[in-house]
Order: sequence, then structure tokens, then C-alpha cells
Amino acid sequence: MSLRDILVYMDDTPSAGVRLDAAIGLAQVHGAQVAGLFVRTPSQVPHWMVAPLGPDVVEVHAEFIRRAEVRAEAVFRTRIESAGLEADWHSVEGDRDEMLVRIGRSTDLVVMGRAPSGKKIDLEKRFIANVVLALGRPVLVIAAPAPTLVGRNILVAWDGSREASRALNDAIALLRKADTVTVMTVGERDGGCLNEETPAVCRHLKLHGVRATTWEADEDDGVKGKLLLAKASEIGADLIVCGAYGRSSLKDLVLGGTTRYLLRHAPISLLMSH
Repeated sequence: MSLRDILVYMDDTPSAGVRLDAAIGLAQVHGAQVAGLFVRTPSQVPHWMVAPLGPDVVEVHAEFIRRAEVRAEAVFRTRIESAGLEADWHSVEGDRDEMLVRIGRSTDLVVMGRAPSGKKIDLEKRFIANVVLALGRPVLVIAAPAPTLVGRNILVAWDGSREASRALNDAIALLRKADTVTVMTVGERDGGCLNEETPAVCRHLKLHGVRATTWEADEDDGVKGKLLLAKASEIGADLIVCGAYGRSSLKDLVLGGTTRYLLRHAPISLLMSH
């Protein structure tokens, strides 16, 4: 229920600075420590290409990664020092998804980033989804651009599911510090009225020092994501708390419709749990 240990995934892209600033803002508010993680990925050059091109191609890739790491670490240390925070820097070699999951499991929150658009958005979406579904910890997905302090006005997506319950509980520390919290019920529950659960959710939040207002919407899964983004825009939310639906393995990634929609289209940050 507290936020003391924040892990930020770092690379040398412009969005790395955006998510680092968001992590620093949260650390200052919650009295947390920040750690940065850079993953050195093995060479992606196929063996059949090494023979005609020579072993230098592998060394070129390794040098490219080394320079990216130096730039990422410089950004991390400069901004952490400027903020006057305690921080650790982790540099590891291996599969990016696997290493972030492995190290992230011993933290309170993992911060990742997503560009608003571009050719790599599907690759980013898959990376984020793989981590969220495997991690067992909440993941804060920062949309670039983003305010320095994320979580002043939070929209909580509630559909009565296990994933939504997990996300709600994982977000308690952020919800306590928010200026405004809105719980939005979406969807229908077989054999009962989902909206009848809302007072219990608000009572639970109140016991944790969170006062929330409610909003109800009854639509099918195909439009939940649009409804959430429309409501977030209406109330000026800067963060959506939601469960992540799907499964991930080495062979396949299957996402629920709402999770897939939000990862691709949300213009604001997301706190996701599975």
C-alpha cells in the first residue's frame, strides 16, 4: 500500500527522459527511491549474415549498444542528481522483456513509456503487454508528452474483475495523493448489477483515505476503451488505473480488446495490473 521502490526502464530514446521525470516526481511525493535499468540485448544479426559480412558486424552492434547505454546512464544520473534523490543504476545483458520482469518483481512499481504514435507503436505495445502480464507488479505506462507529476486526477476503470481489483489495490498509494479520483464502472456482470458494487469500491477507498466520485456506463467490451478515454478527456484525467487482460508466453501474446485499445490509443498515462 506504500510506494518506496520505483524501477524505470531506460534506453536512449527521447521518451526515456519523460518517464524518468515522471518517476522522479512520484519519488519526491512518496519518499521513494528510484532505480534505472538498461538492458544490453545480444546481437540480433543472424548467423547466416555474419559469414559474408564478417565478425565486425557483431562488434558494430555491440558498440552501438554500449554508446546507447552511456547516453542513457548520463541522462539518468544527471536528472537524479538534480532532484537530490537516492538511486541505483542496473545494467544487465539478456532478453529485454525477461530482464525487466525479473528485476521488476522486487520493486513496488515499474515505469515504462509509450510514444503517442509512430511506426514502432506495435512493438512498444507488445513489449509493455509482455511485461504487464508477466510481472506481478503494477506497471505505470507513461505517455509522451506527460506532466512531471502524474496522478493528480485519476480515473479508475472498474468492471468487477480480478484484474480490476488488483489494479485498484496496486494504485492505493497513488490514489491517496490524487486531487481527484473518479471510479467509472463499465460493462455488465451476468446474474447481477455491476453498478451495485460501486458503493463497496468507494467504501474500500474511503477506508484507505481516498474520496472518490462515481460514473456509470453500460456498454460491451468492444467500446470500453473508447468510453474510458472519452471520460478521461471530459474530466481532464492524467492517469487511468485499469486491469490488463490477456496472456503472454514465449510463443504468443493474446490481449483483451480494452487492454489492446488503451495501449494503442490512450493519450494519457496508464497504471496497469494483471
